[in-house]
Parts: sequence; C-alpha cells; structure tokens
Amino acid sequence: MENNIKNSYQFRLEKYELELIKQKKKNKIASFTRGIIFLVAIISLFFTINLHYSYIIISFIVFTIPFLYFVKQNVKIKRKIEQLIALININKNELIALSGDFSIFENGKEFINSKHSYSFDLDIFGKASVFQFINRTCTKGGKKSLADKLSNLLLSKDKIEERQTAIKELSKKLDWRQNFCSIGNLFLNKSKNNKNISDELSNWSNEKTYFENNLLYKILLILLPGISIILFVLTLLGIFPFLLFAMWGLIPLMLVGFNLKYINSFHRKITEKLKAIVKYEKLLLLIENEELNSSYLNNFKKELFTNNKISSQSLKKLKSLISALDNRLNPIFAILSNVLLLWDIQYVLRIEKWQSNYKTELPKWIKVINEYDSLLSFANMYYNNPSYIFPEINETEFNLEIIDGGHILIDKNKCITNSFNIKHKAQMSIVTGANMAGKSTFLRMLGVNLVLAMIGSPVFAKKMSLAPIKIHTSIRANDSLKDNESYFYAELKRLKEIVEEAKSSEAIFIIIDEMLRGTNSKDKHYGSVELTKNLIELEANGIIATHDVLLGDLANTYPDNINNKRFEVEIINDKLIFDYKLKKGVSVSLNASFLMKKMGIIKNDSSNFFTLLSPK
Repeated sequence: MENNIKNSYQFRLEKYELELIKQKKKNKIASFTRGIIFLVAIISLFFTINLHYSYIIISFIVFTIPFLYFVKQNVKIKRKIEQLIALININKNELIALSGDFSIFENGKEFINSKHSYSFDLDIFGKASVFQFINRTCTKGGKKSLADKLSNLLLSKDKIEERQTAIKELSKKLDWRQNFCSIGNLFLNKSKNNKNISDELSNWSNEKTYFENNLLYKILLILLPGISIILFVLTLLGIFPFLLFAMWGLIPLMLVGFNLKYINSFHRKITEKLKAIVKYEKLLLLIENEELNSSYLNNFKKELFTNNKISSQSLKKLKSLISALDNRLNPIFAILSNVLLLWDIQYVLRIEKWQSNYKTELPKWIKVINEYDSLLSFANMYYNNPSYIFPEINETEFNLEIIDGGHILIDKNKCITNSFNIKHKAQMSIVTGANMAGKSTFLRMLGVNLVLAMIGSPVFAKKMSLAPIKIHTSIRANDSLKDNESYFYAELKRLKEIVEEAKSSEAIFIIIDEMLRGTNSKDKHYGSVELTKNLIELEANGIIATHDVLLGDLANTYPDNINNKRFEVEIINDKLIFDYKLKKGVSVSLNASFLMKKMGIIKNDSSNFFTLLSPK
C-alpha cells in the first residue's frame, strides 16, 4: 500500500517535470516569435515612414495584433510554468515526508501556548510536532484554521462524524487537492507588513468609504465627464477652441488633485491585496466547480452562492476594477482619462461600491477557503497513511477503547503499538514502570489520538471507539522567572486547574505524568494518593504515570475505579531490554542504578544494584 502511494507521487512528479520541459520550450518559441515580429515591425516602419500615413496605420495594425497575441501567450505559459513548479515541489515534498522527514513544513510555533489544557503537553505545535506532521496548508488563514481545529475539540458525535466524512471524501481527490495547494502556493501568503492578508482583506471590506456615501461627488461624476466629452467632441470638430477646452480640463484635474492623497493611499492598499484577490478567486472557482457529496463541505460551499452572486465572479469583477485603476500609473493616460472621465475617482468609487456590497460576503468566502485549506491537510494525512482509521463515536456514558494505537510522529514500521480501554466513568489507570520503559510515549500516544479523534481526524490505530470528552493534561510544567514562579508551583497551579475543571464538567479525561516531582517522596506519595481519590470522587477519567509504585495500592481500596498497568524492563546479557508493551499490574523494575553503573557515574559493582521483582 505504501509503495502505491509513493508511486502515485512519483508518477505525478515525472509527469509534471516532462510537462514543464514542454512549456519552457513553448515559452522560448513564443518569446522568439514575439521578438521576430517586433524586429520586422521596426524594419517595416523604416520603409513606410515616407509613404502615406495609411500605410503606417495598416503596418501598425498588422504587426501589433500578432505581437500582443504572443505577449498574451507568454503570460499564459509563464503561469502554467509557475503552477507546474508548484506541483513538482508538492510531490517532491510528499516523497520526502513519506521517508519520515516532515521538517520542510511549517511547524506552527506561533500557536504554542503553555497554558492550553493539552496542546503544550502533547507537542501539538512547534518543531517535530503534530501540527508539522499534518500541515499542508497553502494560506495563512488555512494555517490558523488548522491550528484552531487542533486546539478546540468537538464534543458532538454528529459534528465529529460530519468532519470525518468530509476528510474521507477529500482524501480521494488527490489531483484536486494538489491543484488547490499549487494555486495557493503560487502567491505570497503574507503582506509586506507580515500580517495575515486574509484578515486584512476582511478588515478592508468593513472600512469606511469616502466617495461612496458622498452625494456631491456622485453628481459631479456624472456632470463633469458629460460636459468634458461634449466639449472634447466639439473641439475635434473645430467648433470649440482648444485653449478653452484645455482650461476647462483644469477643473476635473484640480478635483482629482484635491483628493489625490486619499486616492493614492486607497490605490496602494488595494494593490497590496491584489495577489491575494487573484489567488482567492482561483481557489473559489476550484471549490465552486467541484462536485461534493459531504454535507459538511456543501454547507460551507453554499456560502459561495448567495443572492445570485457567485463568489469567484464577484472577486473577478473586483480584480478587473483594480486593474482599471492601475492604468492611472501611465501619466499620459492619467491626464486624458481624468480630464474626460474623472477616471481615478470613478474607479475608486466603483471599488468602494464593491466594498460596501460585499463587506459581509467577503469574510464568509475567505472562511470557506480557510476551512477547505485546513481540511485538505487531514485528507492528505489519511491518503499518506491508509492504515489509519476513523474512530467510532458514541454518546453513551464515557468509554474509551483503542486497539494497537501508535503515535503519528513515530515511524509506522518502528512504532510499538499498545491497546487501552476504560469502560465507565470515574475510572483511572495508574501506569508504573522503569525509566525509558515507554510511559511518557504511551501517554502522548493516547492523548494525541484522543485529540485527533475528537476533531474528526483519522488516528493511528487498528480500532478506536470513544464518547467525546474534554482533555486536560499535566505532563510538563514551566517555571517562570518573570512571574517569580517555581516549577513546583507551576505544577500545582496546573493540577488545581484540572480539579476545578473536573468539578465543573460532566466528563473530563486527565493525563498526568509523574505528579509532584518537586517534593520529597513521602510528601509526593501522600499528595498523589489524595489527588487520585479526589478525581475519582469527581467522576473524572484518566491515566496517571508514576514511579511511585505504592500508588497502585489504591486498587485495593477502589477496585472498580483503579486499574494498574505497567511497562517492564529486563536485563539480558548485561543489557536493558525494553519491549514497550503495556501490561496489567504494578511494576517494580529499577534501572537507574544499572544505567549509572554502565555510564561510569557510580562504582558500586554489587550484583544487587539492579533488582527485577515480579509485578504484583
């Protein structure tokens, strides 16, 4: 199966590379032909310069039309070349990712939040993170949408299953997904000031307009051009003196000049957004034209067709208005067009009208693009990992079962999978084991798969079922010099947040790794016992990993609420052997002294420095 996936990317890579060679040849031919036409036109002008002006006009028309045709061809071919390069890079990157290296993709470090209920502890964002493994977004807004999904769990069975269906459908549309990403990657995702361009566009649509609500300018934009055109025609006919027409022309130019500061500022702002507008127009057209079955996807797609307005056509109209305004950059055109038509004000007003007409629609369209963009990342993950499954979601009393679950950041061929289950509320699992035996990896595996399951994503498991539940973790804590806060106090604050959430929530799943590390063993044991009791009374579910093997004795007091699990280690031929498999019972394997001896940290060579006791 994995070979088929690699072959599909390799096939596309080779196909696009061959097509790129063809397009580059076509581009050279078009450029050469355009150059020849230009050269022949110059020679023709040289021979017709002394002839009747009609020959010059005919010659100009004869050569201008094919010249402009090949200019247009060059532009079209260049766009194809750019998209082909983007497609080539997409397939190259996927082949690299399949080899286990996904460092080329953005890691979402800007979304790291040490105070989040689970994302910091589970390495959702940052270098070598869950986000980096999944992320294939091609817009800044899509990237943020992906981060939002990973940070906010869905607690509704219907919503989770709707998103699952959408991801399944998109995973089958490889060519469409790659076209979407190639278009997105063709243009810059950031504005010059490094802000999110989609947010800037949404904010721009709600900005106050200047000409659009000004009745005086609306009257002048009809009256003055009307007079100018009449006087211009009369001047051409010799009825109206040219000098008087030139003097009249100063009036519209002065009106434009009076508003020049606003016009220049407006033009600059909208031009900065032009690349994004072009990109969004193409992405919207792609979404509009794709047939989809998923109700989740189609509900978003409906936002693109409102009040007989098609989003891509509306953005295309805006693009043409901006292009028309750009003509003012030609000084000769600017003078003539503003004298006759008040061109600058006319097109600023038209863009302002567009702005007012679509100020509620534009943010919706951008949201649709961002939603599709983020979902394509999950679809891509599922395509690359067909052995992943979509969990079964139920709405009964909380229960969880995962069979052969693995961590997505560990190579599938090397990952040791484990199974785990919780059957009812107020059930806690206490996991003991030696150092490096696999406790922390197991906690993160379980946590990451729970997060993925409750955002509608596929998970790394043979089978998984669960009822939606809030997740809170305490795996790592940060001390803070700025807040004069010790590591131990930071952990206590985290545990307090967990208890408060357990009090206020009907269902909460807690993942704790080695609680109360910053205190002595006796104090730690007492605090751990009392916290575990408290969580059981609050009917919380969860898993606690600890070196405190005596914590497992709670199973004697709470046989229906405490399950003891363990990771074991063996010493064979003077080497530690880990199988990383979760087993029943309490572990009392000790390996710290053994490792210290092997590393030369201690000298004690007594045979009893390593003790492997039978689990209870």
